[in-house]
Formats: sequence, C-alpha cells, structure tokens
Amino acid sequence: MSERKSAATMALEVLSIVFGVLLALGVSEWAEEREKNELAEIALVNVTNELTYNLEVMVRVSENNQKTFELMKQNLDTELDDSEEDGQFIPGVQIRATAWEALLSSGIANYLDYSTLLALAEVYSMQSIYKEMGMKIVDASISMAAMATVSSVEIDNRQFQAQFFPTFSMLVEMEKSLLVSYQETLDQLKSR
Repeated sequence: MSERKSAATMALEVLSIVFGVLLALGVSEWAEEREKNELAEIALVNVTNELTYNLEVMVRVSENNQKTFELMKQNLDTELDDSEEDGQFIPGVQIRATAWEALLSSGIANYLDYSTLLALAEVYSMQSIYKEMGMKIVDASISMAAMATVSSVEIDNRQFQAQFFPTFSMLVEMEKSLLVSYQETLDQLKSR
C-alpha cells in the first residue's frame, strides 16, 4: 500500500509541477499579450497625433492651393499676361509618416484589428503618393529656376502654369481626397 501511496503522491506532485509550469506560462503569455496591446494603444495615440498634425497642415496647404489654382485657371482662361494677384502652389511635402513607420517596423501592427490597420494603410498610401507628386513639382520648379539662372532667361510664369496645370489640378483633387481620408480615419480611431 505504501508503494501505491508513494506512486499516487508522486503522480500528484508531477501533475502539480506540470500545472504550475503551464499556469506560469499562461500568466507570462497573458502579461506579454497585455504589454503588446498597451504598446499598440500608445502607437495608435502617436499615429492619431500624427494624422491630426497632417490634417492641420493639409487644411492650410489645400486652402492656399485651391486659391492659387483658381487664379491660375482664371489667368489661363482670360489669357492675361500678368495677374494682379499671384499665388504660389505649395505641395504639402512636410506631412509626416514617422509614427506609422514606427508602428510597422516594430511589429506592433500585428496587435491592431484589421479594419484599423487597413484604414491606416490606405490613408498613408494616399499620403505617400501625394508627397511623391508634390516632390516632383518642387524638383521641376527648382530645375526650371536653375536652368533659367544658368541661361540668363527669365521664367515665363504663364508658360510654367500652363505646362503644369494638369498636375496642379490633380494635386488639388488629391488634397481634397486626402483631407476626407484623414478625417474619416481620425473619426474611426477616436470611435475605437
């Protein structure tokens, strides 16, 4: 009987150890999951702040660019040589993606729900395309100014506007879409 008792005691001890190890692993996994979820929430706060900043910048940029675009359109339609009012088209290349990139590179994106991740990916993808187009306009302007300086030729603003009018038009429309996308994404993040 003592052999049975010691075998039963030994089995109970083994089961207790196994249960203790499994419990410790479960608690550890739960704590790690909780920590990752907390990091995901912090990352979302940072992304929300970044999108809010980008929205504020793009509201100002878009207002300026819409006015400038309307002036360009008016000048090109009326074929005036000089406008009394002259605006400057300024792409919003200063918008940020740092918080989004950090979220992706850290692996924290794995702890976000799919709809949130998709909304963020869409807005940042649109933003990236907009910035690339804006940088091309900036590069073209700088190149044109450099060539004019080297060749001692004055830039014909009207010709510049006519040449880039379709691109400006596309950028103005992209800015409108980007503003809507920022607002919808921010609303979605705040309603979580």
